[in-house]
Amino acid sequence: MSPDRHLSIKNSFILVFITLSLATGIVISSISFSRGFTGARDAVKAMNEGMNELAVLKVREFLAIPAGISAACSAALGNGFIDLADVEERERFFRGIMEVHREEISGVFFETPDGIRYGTRRNSGGSLEFIRPAKKWGGFAWHADGSGLPVEPLENDGERNVPWFQDILKKREPSISALHGQSSPAVPALSAVHPVYGRDGKPLGVAETLIPFSVLDGQMEQAVRHGRAFAALFEKDSMTLLSTSPEGKHGDIIGKALDQYRSTGEKNFLSETSEGKFFLHFSDYLQEGLGLVVLTALPENLLAGSIKESARFSGLLLLLSQILSIAIYMMVAKKLLNPVSLLVRSAEEFAGGKLSSRAPVVRNDEIGLIARSFNDMADTVSTLFINLEKIVEERTVQLQRANRELEEQTMQSMEAEKKLQLLLDSAGEAVYGVDRHGKCTFCNRSFLKILGFQSTDSLVGKEIHSLIHHSLEDGTPLDQSRCRICLAMSSGQRIHADNEVFWRADGTAVEVEYNAYPQFSEGKIIGAVVTFTDNSERRRSRAKIDFLSTHDTLTGLHNRAFFENTLKEADTEENLPITVIFGDINGLKLTNDVFGHAAGDNLLKTAAELLKSSCRGKDIVCRLGGDEFAVIMTNTGEEAAGRIIRRIQSDFADRKIIAIRGSISMGYGTKTDTGQDILSVVQSAEEAMYREKTLYRKDIDSEMADTIMETLHEKCPGEKSHAESVREICGLIGEALGMTPAEIEKLKTAGYLHDIGKVVLDSETLNRNDGLVEEEQNKKGLLLHPAAGYRILNLFDATLEYAEAVFCHHEHWDGTGVPNGIGGQNIPLIARILRVAESWDRLRLQAGNTPGWERRAVPELLEQSGTALDPKIAEALAVRVSAGAPSSIAPARNSTEGQGLHSRSSGPY
Repeated sequence: MSPDRHLSIKNSFILVFITLSLATGIVISSISFSRGFTGARDAVKAMNEGMNELAVLKVREFLAIPAGISAACSAALGNGFIDLADVEERERFFRGIMEVHREEISGVFFETPDGIRYGTRRNSGGSLEFIRPAKKWGGFAWHADGSGLPVEPLENDGERNVPWFQDILKKREPSISALHGQSSPAVPALSAVHPVYGRDGKPLGVAETLIPFSVLDGQMEQAVRHGRAFAALFEKDSMTLLSTSPEGKHGDIIGKALDQYRSTGEKNFLSETSEGKFFLHFSDYLQEGLGLVVLTALPENLLAGSIKESARFSGLLLLLSQILSIAIYMMVAKKLLNPVSLLVRSAEEFAGGKLSSRAPVVRNDEIGLIARSFNDMADTVSTLFINLEKIVEERTVQLQRANRELEEQTMQSMEAEKKLQLLLDSAGEAVYGVDRHGKCTFCNRSFLKILGFQSTDSLVGKEIHSLIHHSLEDGTPLDQSRCRICLAMSSGQRIHADNEVFWRADGTAVEVEYNAYPQFSEGKIIGAVVTFTDNSERRRSRAKIDFLSTHDTLTGLHNRAFFENTLKEADTEENLPITVIFGDINGLKLTNDVFGHAAGDNLLKTAAELLKSSCRGKDIVCRLGGDEFAVIMTNTGEEAAGRIIRRIQSDFADRKIIAIRGSISMGYGTKTDTGQDILSVVQSAEEAMYREKTLYRKDIDSEMADTIMETLHEKCPGEKSHAESVREICGLIGEALGMTPAEIEKLKTAGYLHDIGKVVLDSETLNRNDGLVEEEQNKKGLLLHPAAGYRILNLFDATLEYAEAVFCHHEHWDGTGVPNGIGGQNIPLIARILRVAESWDRLRLQAGNTPGWERRAVPELLEQSGTALDPKIAEALAVRVSAGAPSSIAPARNSTEGQGLHSRSSGPY
């Protein structure tokens, strides 16, 4: 700039203004940024500590899930609520746990100290697998839930010999541990083990629940919701990473954090990584022997917003300084250029609509001339716009009124829409709407809940058929041309359906009952509203009720009501000839009385199976009640019916149930003419059945008694030898007592049948090698088999006379025997003879059939005289033997020798 030129007043003022503004801004910004940086660091550090406490809380909640499930399983198993021997009940129990905790646990197990394992797991495909015995691998294996086929063998024989297993049972305290490594699950998992004790306090085993640590990932993510923050969980001893939020999967951050933590032991420090600086906080967590370390991390620059806040604060101060500078500038400008300012203000007011505004004429200079010219122009313009202003004012009032009315209508519409949505969300039924193109227009909360969608945003505007109604229940695609909801819109008619499925967001089907209502506007269909409910439970209940109304619950056959209805429906001319077969199972009362009602139920179920397998596929097999069955056969004459009956009775004869050989009395009636009453045919069949049952009753009874004895001898071959021996000894005693041949034969029969009641004892007891079947301290077998024999023999006319003697054959002469403790002459004679015969056979077995054994056995027999044995009968036998009776009064043990019958190891005793 040349020396003769000077800055103008205006430029001088601007230069001063800029200089002051810059100086003030620099000072204030420096102060603000310094304060913001310090505050941000302190805040991030405090936030990280709070975030770590929240992560620890999430870990505690996570550990409580499997621990609670294992404790509940322990209580249920310990109190006997679950019958583990029942495969169906056991697997239903485990399946229920897995369904309730579908999104959490991966397996539930129970193992006994004997190594028996039960349990279920969820495989990688999300299906359940159960532990069952597997012959294929000679142990236990995983079996698929649906097919029941073995998938893979168990990797080991269980954990009953592992120290912690025994330690849990000993301390009676639960334990949790982390599973990882080569011998552990594919992903780290938490194992919660709880001891199981029975009501008597004895250890039954342990219940274990597995939950993958990946379940905790989502919880850790919830604990750290700030920017690039992350959280991680480690096992304290090995520092193995168990769980982490998504941001924590960066190995560089975690690796450097662990290195510094291990080397320095610090728990709260700042670490610099390739991804920036992070505030790190470690905390230890210990529960039931499991040590964990929780790590949380926040980026140092997380609160950059705090620094920005400081910048805004600096900017505000800068603005204030600028305003102050402008004020100074305006004061100077006003002093020097006040007339110009007045003119500019008047012009602005006039331009803003104040037509009465005029510029004051301060001086008679150029500015004054300009002011006079402006005032003349303003007068002219005011005159021109006066009328226009009135018109605009009137139009403005009209527009304002219309605008207020429009705002009121909009508010009313929005309020109505909110009330409608609230009403829809309050409804128990799911509701959704579609436009005429099939696109969703709205849905309520019940819709989202039933079908598993997250929000309406994922549905509104989408083609709803392809989302929820694209296929039938069996997976067959459902075209829109066959969709009832689409047909409702095309036909304009309401549609109702209760036998279809909708598809959830996760791809599974749900059975629904729905109604589709077409929507009209000005006579045209504009869409439809569909309401539906989850119909799964109702359909299952209805199917169960329908089944029970027509089927027998024990055998699964059709019941009497179904028989009567089917008989009426089948009574048509095209079904002639119609044959009805009646059958009555023989031996049900004997089975119930002797072996218990469970055995009787087994007899009925076996009979049902035989009838089904022996009849043709089109024949209707029914259980009418008790031991009565019936078969309806259409287009079947008498000859075919006779063949079927013979086949049924042959199949029954080949099957033995418990100790009874299958037997059924049958009769049939055939309708060959339309004039015959079908009920009379049924009556004829029933009468024919009862005639056969009465006619062959003795043969049936005899066969049953023989079958029972045959079953007993199969369970314990020594019992046959014993029965034959006692029979011969009884004959010898009868001769010694001078009985008639008829009485001796009766006595020998009683000797052969005296232990028939032992058929109710198990094979292990009958064949035991300690020789104490009849000398056990609790007398259980001794008390049980005489009573069972009494009941068996009372059921047959031919054996009724032996029942009382068999019942009392373990009574003692001195009244110390069982089961009633009677003595002397109160004991039936045959029972006293049986007691002596059994004692003599026992002495013979003890002597081992060695030469001269009778001479040594007689004194031992007489020692029991007057206590266990009748003195007269014992003396009669001793005299007869001493007089030279044949020593082979009992048959030799041929093929049964060496099977536990020698001396004291005799099975029958």
